[in-house]
Amino acid sequence: MTTEAVAGRVETAGRPSGASRTWRRNRVLISATALLVLVVLAVVLLPLVLADPNATDPVHRLLPPSADHLLGTDSYGRDVLSRLVSGGRASLGLSALITLCAALTGMVIGLVSGFYR
Repeated sequence: MTTEAVAGRVETAGRPSGASRTWRRNRVLISATALLVLVVLAVVLLPLVLADPNATDPVHRLLPPSADHLLGTDSYGRDVLSRLVSGGRASLGLSALITLCAALTGMVIGLVSGFYR
């Protein structure tokens, strides 16, 4: 009986890659990522269920937190939570736009400097 040698690559279940080890070992990184995901989801999804942040109701002004207004109301009767989420949504959108503009500007500068090198 003869045996033939088979050439090829054998996959081994070796150690995980460096990035995978970093994610598993660094609990602060996992916690910060989870918090960031939670904030982004809240800012994106909560405006769908909350009241209009600009709707005034003078009868319900300066109310303490309750089931209807989880963070209470301000001096004009506006829901504080819906205003907080609305402001967070604007801030998050603006920061994403600024990051995109900075990345595009850096890419153009890098391409031009690489071309004229």
